[in-house]
Amino acid sequence: MRFLYSLFLLASSVVGAELEWTLPKAAKQVLKSNSQILKKKQFIKEKEAEKLEVFSVLLPRIEYNYSWYRNKATLSLGLPLFDGEAYNTYHSRFDIIQPIISGGALWSAPQLSSELLNQANLDLKITERSKLIELGSRYSKILLLQAQVNTFARQLKTQERLVMQAKKMFKSGTERKLSLYRFQAQAASIKPKLISAQNNLENEAISLLNFMNVGTASQIRFSGALDKLSKLKIEDLKNKSPQRTLEEKLIRSELKAFEKSKAVEMSEHWPQLSLIGSWGTRSNTKAAVFSDLSREWTYGVELSIPLFSGLSSVAKRRKLAANKARLTIDKKQLDKDVLMGKTQARKNYDSSIKMLAASQDSYRLSKLAYEEATQRFKLGTLKYAEFFDVEKEFIDSELTNQKAMQDHFLRILDYCAALGTDLKPVFL
Repeated sequence: MRFLYSLFLLASSVVGAELEWTLPKAAKQVLKSNSQILKKKQFIKEKEAEKLEVFSVLLPRIEYNYSWYRNKATLSLGLPLFDGEAYNTYHSRFDIIQPIISGGALWSAPQLSSELLNQANLDLKITERSKLIELGSRYSKILLLQAQVNTFARQLKTQERLVMQAKKMFKSGTERKLSLYRFQAQAASIKPKLISAQNNLENEAISLLNFMNVGTASQIRFSGALDKLSKLKIEDLKNKSPQRTLEEKLIRSELKAFEKSKAVEMSEHWPQLSLIGSWGTRSNTKAAVFSDLSREWTYGVELSIPLFSGLSSVAKRRKLAANKARLTIDKKQLDKDVLMGKTQARKNYDSSIKMLAASQDSYRLSKLAYEEATQRFKLGTLKYAEFFDVEKEFIDSELTNQKAMQDHFLRILDYCAALGTDLKPVFL
């Protein structure tokens, strides 16, 4: 069953707002404009910039320096420069420093930045998955409410026709007044249910538009079908599932990043070796600054070995050991949670299949019974009380079947998320 519902909202009209929404279009809108997803994407850009910045430590640092000094040598030491008179000193040089060994940080820092970028991408995927599941729940609820509105509206029309028929039968003397009142009461009892379903539908639609971060328009249409959503084949999606879920990948990335951060933090307590060089000129007159006679250069290596740092290295090792133990505990717990989540999601999915099949069978049989009862009642061969019972069973089975279709779709999403399956193909 496919339906299209026109929803009139008492809201300001927004120029350019979408008037018709489908689930794929809504999914694209959420992925494009959800504030949490947008912030995650900006965070990724930040990590990309940090990664580029960190990789710069592998390259040499080159500086140019120019200085001027006014000097006067002391006379007390004998043979002062320029006989003790004031003189100028001009110095122009290029300095280069190339780190060679930095206690492990030289290579660990770029690897750490790569892992942090990987974590940011995984976090974005987790957020996108969460928002798609929420969208699926919200959109399917709108479809469910629409199906309920259609059911109540159709049944109300049926009851109104039966009331007209009962009035004719009452006038001809073939129907009692009590039966006429009961038909009218049944028709009246459906109206509050219809009004309530329509109100809930409008509220859910407004909430969904807000979730999608779009403005409301004077007329909104949502299209879709519950039965189509409930027919997704889980096996097709399951075959595309990765070996690990996003959460499992994230905790393993955090453990890798910890090892790299450990090397970076402890690097200051290990020897540092750098290649240094300098080339330039030095003179006492500005004109001779760039003369070949004023040229000077130097190069070599510089080794720095920390000997004592006030026991700060011991404190750092203890802190890092505690952090690693915490991450290890988190990983073990996550592995248990993922395994249990897969088991529960599979159980709920299997249960929803059975529930859907049972509700469809019940709906099919009750529909046949209702059609037969309607014909017999029109012919006057079925009592009102019996017709009333059949009609109630038909409405209840239809509503139950609609809810079962929505629940099955949601169980599909939960199972895919538990397996680590990408949900975008489901929506897009």
